[in-house]
Amino acid sequence: MKVAKTYQGYTYDENKAYTKEGKLYVKAKCKCDRCGGLGIIASRVENGKIIPIPVDAGICYKCEGKKFVTKEIRLYTDEEYEKMEKANAKAAEKREAARETKMKAEYAEKKAKWIADEGFNEEGITYVYALSDSYDVKDELKQAGFRFNPTLMWHCSEVPAGYEEKVFPVSLEDNVEFSAWGTGIYKNGTKKKIEEKINGSEIKSTEWFGEVGEHFDNLVVILKSAHAIQTRFGMSNLVKFFTEDNREIDWWTTVTIGAAAGSTVLLSGNIKSHNVYDDAKITIVSRCKIKEIEE
Repeated sequence: MKVAKTYQGYTYDENKAYTKEGKLYVKAKCKCDRCGGLGIIASRVENGKIIPIPVDAGICYKCEGKKFVTKEIRLYTDEEYEKMEKANAKAAEKREAARETKMKAEYAEKKAKWIADEGFNEEGITYVYALSDSYDVKDELKQAGFRFNPTLMWHCSEVPAGYEEKVFPVSLEDNVEFSAWGTGIYKNGTKKKIEEKINGSEIKSTEWFGEVGEHFDNLVVILKSAHAIQTRFGMSNLVKFFTEDNREIDWWTTVTIGAAAGSTVLLSGNIKSHNVYDDAKITIVSRCKIKEIEE
């Protein structure tokens, strides 16, 4: 004869089994689950000695101080026990399948919510504002539908009209990993990669422009960025241009730049020096004038 796994370890006498409603039962003893088999309810321990609660000397009401309780439990024949175990195993499989189905549904729901909240579209793409003047135009970007993210910067799930040439795509697959709970985590280097693309660092100027000391007029260039930087001489603007063949031209000036980043302009000035920075060949110019190209 056997008892259910829940009651294995209980003390009982199989010879004292009795029939009830056509099934075998027996009285079994087990450690009291209220007092933990102490017979009293402890309040604390002092010097290794258990101090009971003051009410009724701490006697446990459940076991009445006997340290054990008696329960009526089923006895099973080998055939009944095997049948019960099979039924329990089948029920456990059913519960596990239901749990897995629920987890998959919750995972898919959380993942879809994270993707939407982060601004990726159904194809897993978001479009990042590519120009470095985003702070100056943040209100315009908000109105156009862009949202800000510390990793993705200003981005939008769909390209707003008029921004077709001012964004670049970022894919979910290449830049995000998902936890077992459906939460996305940006891969290491994603933020740096996006910042470099915005700042134009992905374009390496491999050739200098012109000759040192040379003057040039009305050179067609793209105004990449203009940033105010504190130098030992005070505040100065570092203005970056790129020629049509990707040669970088930098101009340090106190002049306020009116043209917008990303616009194509005509640049005139003097070539001051040829520098190398981060493996890029940069042409430094001075005494420049910028003229916007009339459409």
